[in-house]
Amino acid sequence: MATPLQVQGGKAWRPTVEHLGLRVRFHDLRHGFGSLLLAFGDPLTYVPSQLGHSSPGFTLSTYLHTVKEGRRLDKDATLARLEAAFQGDLAYRGLTVSAGAQADAAKV
Repeated sequence: MATPLQVQGGKAWRPTVEHLGLRVRFHDLRHGFGSLLLAFGDPLTYVPSQLGHSSPGFTLSTYLHTVKEGRRLDKDATLARLEAAFQGDLAYRGLTVSAGAQADAAKV
């Protein structure tokens, strides 16, 4: 049985990114999230729980490239750069984030 996220991802994600002209799969966001958690220095015991992996071993085998690089990112600076890039991309496309969407994002 599909989870609500899987159903939403299939019904809302694809049409939205196609409408915006983006080439991002939902799975790409998930993988990016896992990579960022490890690059931010979050423990290997915490990351699998956030990704729904059955064990840290599975996470390690999937994200070994991130761990091998041993690269650490400054969390606040990285998130600020991602937000600026997202806002710039929206502006380039002639779009804006509504005040309601910004308020919803701030709650998360």
